[in-house]
Amino acid sequence: MMKAKARYICWQEHSEIAPEAREATVGIFMEKEKGYLQIGTGMLLRFNNNHYLVTAAHVVADCRKSGGKLRIGNRAIGLISLEDEIRGARPLGVSLEARTASWDVAAIRLLDATLDKIPSGAFWCCSQSLSPFDTRYECLLLGYPAGAGLVSGDKGLGNDPLKIEVSSYDGPTDSLRGYDEVLHLLFRFEKRGHPGLGGRKVMVGLPDGLAGTSGSGIWAMGDRLRLVALQTGFYKNSRVIKSTRWSKIMDLFNSVENLA
Repeated sequence: MMKAKARYICWQEHSEIAPEAREATVGIFMEKEKGYLQIGTGMLLRFNNNHYLVTAAHVVADCRKSGGKLRIGNRAIGLISLEDEIRGARPLGVSLEARTASWDVAAIRLLDATLDKIPSGAFWCCSQSLSPFDTRYECLLLGYPAGAGLVSGDKGLGNDPLKIEVSSYDGPTDSLRGYDEVLHLLFRFEKRGHPGLGGRKVMVGLPDGLAGTSGSGIWAMGDRLRLVALQTGFYKNSRVIKSTRWSKIMDLFNSVENLA
């Protein structure tokens, strides 16, 4: 008899992961009349002399469509509005957006007024030169699952981002709609525990508990911490995570910044 699929995945409060990865990870909120709704996760990135919020493009699109105001935040920076950035965003230049829907990547260039509110050390400094991703590496998805991660309110923002262990998926891909082996990396949830990565465990229901994680970084735990992908989708039936390769995102940055 086949064993039923688990209805939950286990996230952990991370304590050992490099602080630069933790500080660069932010929750993304949509401000509505009755409060804040967490709609995604993003990363603070420094590339050349510019600073960006990088997330999944559908997170930004959903906020625009709903007419809400975009906010980002974590424990270190509090809650910050990006309304001026969104208002002036263009497909290229001030804002980067991928040319096709399959990329599902958006990078919003932050204005000086916003940078004054964020410590310079919060930004992940991205290398233009990346070695190929080694699928043998253990990986962590770092983000804010809805209902278990970031909490906003009068008392500020609590909780660091949560982590879940993932590993490369090498199973069949015929049923994975929109998957492009050149553009994407696929991951599955790792069932076994990783020694040395402790922390309070948080059980999150599938698939609803993954709401809020779009735009999370996936980090390889090799000889050094590496950002290898941006989580952009989740195949519910197969429980496979779709992500856009970070090397491809860097190609996008290089091509756009070289136009300036």
